[in-house]
Amino acid sequence: MFTSLIVLAIFVVVTALVVWALRLMQKAIEQQEFSLMLAGCLVATAAAAIMGVCFMMSDYMGYVSQLSQRSYTTHTFSELPIWEIQAEEAIQFTTPLHRETLQKRAPQTFATVKP
Repeated sequence: MFTSLIVLAIFVVVTALVVWALRLMQKAIEQQEFSLMLAGCLVATAAAAIMGVCFMMSDYMGYVSQLSQRSYTTHTFSELPIWEIQAEEAIQFTTPLHRETLQKRAPQTFATVKP
């Protein structure tokens, strides 16, 4: 329902932009003004750009909505490969001030997930 409201809102905005662009171009022809014609073209380009972005994003939004519907309960963290780093090894990757703080603490083990 939420996506249908977004699509409807985008459609209304694009329609309003097209109507505005056509009115600007009509006034440009009546008054023989180039600036109004340019403004109408810019507004029409903005409407076309909004539609282009919507078409490009439609596949992505379908993918994201599909991800939210998947069930991730079958995977547990115990299945993931893990490697450990001792605190002494982690100290070499820190700044000198942070090293002093880490050395004062009790030894710890850091665990990260392998990509």
